[in-house]
Amino acid sequence: SFDYVLASHVIEHVPDMLGWLGQLLDVLNPGGRIVLAVPDRRYTFDYLRPLSTLGQLLEAQHEQRTRPVFSQVYDAFGMAAKVDTALCWSQPGYPDPGVLEHYYTKDLALRLAEDARDGGGYHDCHCWVFTYESFLDIVAEAQAMGALGARIEASSAPVFGSNEFHVVLGRA
Repeated sequence: SFDYVLASHVIEHVPDMLGWLGQLLDVLNPGGRIVLAVPDRRYTFDYLRPLSTLGQLLEAQHEQRTRPVFSQVYDAFGMAAKVDTALCWSQPGYPDPGVLEHYYTKDLALRLAEDARDGGGYHDCHCWVFTYESFLDIVAEAQAMGALGARIEASSAPVFGSNEFHVVLGRA
């Protein structure tokens, strides 16, 4: 068992986020903490992606996912766009979603998603997309309904020029 678990830019890659957090809570000593650094969609290549919902997280937990599913792979690759974090903070109106350049073609995103669906390969991607506020809301709602045995101990929004926020979780 451990006093701390530190995960920097990991949680968004985990196919079953709620299940994974439950596993981490299981190995914490009393009073232990999970410290997370999480990318904020507004300052990353996930800018064009819709925010993840608690319903999606609950579905992944119910299915006990160990691999990203078709939709996660397709969305991650099909919507990944070149975003300059510094410009997000310094240039009003940036980015303009209509002119962002994509990293991958839709055809490639579809082929990777089909490959993932058909068991052909594991395609690491951001399974989940959050802003600071959306993440706090999801954790609080999941905790309130008993789907997550953690509570938020501390948090900090992205600071000027960064692309991530930080959250400290403890046992509920």
